[in-house]
Amino acid sequence: MVETNDDDFLTLDLNTGASNAVVRSIFRKLMEHYKTLDVPTEIKFAAEISNVFHRYQEPLSNQFQSLPASKHGFLSLQLLLETLAAFEIVVNPELIDYLTLRLFEVSPNLNKFEFKKIYELFPQDEHLRNKMIEDSYHQHRQHHINLVNEIHSDHRLRYVN
Repeated sequence: MVETNDDDFLTLDLNTGASNAVVRSIFRKLMEHYKTLDVPTEIKFAAEISNVFHRYQEPLSNQFQSLPASKHGFLSLQLLLETLAAFEIVVNPELIDYLTLRLFEVSPNLNKFEFKKIYELFPQDEHLRNKMIEDSYHQHRQHHINLVNEIHSDHRLRYVN
C-alpha cells in the first residue's frame, strides 16, 4: 500500500496501488542514503574494527570501568565514540556506520549496550569472525527470500507495474 504524503492525514485504502517508480521514490525518501555491504567488504570492516578494539582492549576497558556513565559494563555509542576520540583512535565514518549497524543488531538501544558485545561481535579469531559474517549473510538472505515469498503470496497486496 502506498499513499501520497501530500495530505495531512492518511486514508486507509487497501485497493490503492502505485508504480515501481513511485514506490522506489518513497523508499529512497524514507531511507535516505544507504549502502548494502557484500561479504568481502563486511569481512574487511570487521577485521579493521576487531584490530582496533583488541589492540586497545586494556586501556579502553580501564577507561570504561572508571566512568560513572558506564556502570555495570554498559555504555552508549556516543560515549564509545568519544572515548575512541579521546584516545586519538581514528575510525573512519564507514567503520563507525558498520560498528553502529552491528551493535544495533544485538542491542536496539544504542544508548545502553554491553561493552563486551563488541568483542563478541568482532572476535580476534579471523576464521570465527568470517564464519559469523557468512552465517549472518545467509540468514539475512533466507529471511529476505521468505519475506518476498510472503509478499507474493499475500493476495491482499495490489502491485502495479
